[in-house]
Amino acid sequence: MGKLASYMEADEPTLRSILMTYTHKTHAVSVHGKIISNADVDFYIDDDMIHVVETKPAKRYGDYFMRQIVKLEEMIPDVDKIEITSLCLDRCSSSDQKFL
Repeated sequence: MGKLASYMEADEPTLRSILMTYTHKTHAVSVHGKIISNADVDFYIDDDMIHVVETKPAKRYGDYFMRQIVKLEEMIPDVDKIEITSLCLDRCSSSDQKFL
């Protein structure tokens, strides 16, 4: 706390007051009455040490893409079963061709 207070050019009680104000400003009450944090990081003070914890997990893009790849691999056999015959031009009547 002392190092951060000196860096901010404030005394320790003022720094504690600033941190507590920040904590109260970044919390809200949900519809169900629970207190939730709106901040990206959370912190707590243990003796003279401030511990900072990231509260919002990092997005996991890799997992998303892996799930999409698995879905695509599952669809490939179904797509392979579909026969493409010259867009049915020689079989379709002229009224059916307007939809192609």
